[in-house]
Amino acid sequence: MDVCRRFHKGADTSELAYAETPARVRSKLRYKVLSTIKARGNATCDEIESLLDLSHQSCSARVTELKRDGLIEDTGEKRLTRQGRKARVYKPMDEDAHGV
Repeated sequence: MDVCRRFHKGADTSELAYAETPARVRSKLRYKVLSTIKARGNATCDEIESLLDLSHQSCSARVTELKRDGLIEDTGEKRLTRQGRKARVYKPMDEDAHGV
């Protein structure tokens, strides 16, 4: 199921894009995003996009999945993006607390 559905209100083009992205690609991107956050200690979506050369849509969807699955969390901090907007900062969840 498209984890970003509530953001695009089930738009047929967004649903189609999700359906056409192979699960293995989504899985590989999830791993890259999570690894980047772990390596840095924390990161914004904009920072991850820049480091991994991802589109905002791909990165944001993977971050949403990682949050949903309890692998990352919002730190409550915000940092400026390349465009000067405030962005949430994410960090890996404490692995000991979740038995991962």
